[in-house]
Amino acid sequence: MKLPKNRIKTTFLREVKTEALLVFIRTTLSNYFKYILEDREIEPLLGTKEEVSKVNNHLKELYENLEDTIVDSKYLQTLTSLAEKKIIYRKMLKHEEPLCVYYDAIVNELSIRLENGTKWIPELLVISLLTEWLIEEEKGTSLFPYIKKSEYLELFNIFEKIRVENRGNKKAEVIKQMYKISSKIINRLKNTSYKVKQRTSKTRKKRKKK
Repeated sequence: MKLPKNRIKTTFLREVKTEALLVFIRTTLSNYFKYILEDREIEPLLGTKEEVSKVNNHLKELYENLEDTIVDSKYLQTLTSLAEKKIIYRKMLKHEEPLCVYYDAIVNELSIRLENGTKWIPELLVISLLTEWLIEEEKGTSLFPYIKKSEYLELFNIFEKIRVENRGNKKAEVIKQMYKISSKIINRLKNTSYKVKQRTSKTRKKRKKK
C-alpha cells in the first residue's frame, strides 16, 4: 500500500470528517479525469469554453493536492482486506477506523441518492460538497490550506448561472439534483457519530471489585 508522500493525518473527529470527504472527492476526481483521458461520454458542462477550462483546471489542481496529502478509497479497502489476515494490519485499521466510518457514511448515502444509470455531474458534486462543507464546517478544514471557500463559491456560481439560464430543461434538473444529493451527503456526514472506545485497565477493575 502506497501512502501519499505528504499525508495530512487528522486527529480531531471534526477534521477526520473533512478527511473522509476528501477521500471521497479524490476517488471521484480520479475516475472523472480517467474518463476524460479515455474520451468517454461525460455529462457536458453547459457554459463557455472559459468556464469549462476554469472548472477543470481548478479541479485538476485540487486532485494533485489530494494525491499528495490524502489517501484514496483503495487504501482503505486494501487495509480492510489485509486486516483479516495479519495483526499488524488490524492495528493499522483500528487507527483508521474513524476515517472508515465517515467514508462509509458518505458512500452509503450516495448509493441511496444516486441510482445506477442516473445522469450526474461529478465535477459539480465535488464543488457543491466542498462549498457546503466549507460554509458549515470551515473550522474543520484548517489543516487543508489548498481548500479556499471563496474559490469554491466562485466555481459553484458558474453552475448556478448555468442552471438559471437553462431553467426548465433537463440539464437544469440534473444540476438541481446534484445540489440535493450534496446536501443529503453533508447532512449524513455531519450526523454520523464515532464513539471512541475507552479501555479499562485491570488495576481499575480490581479497585471496583473492592
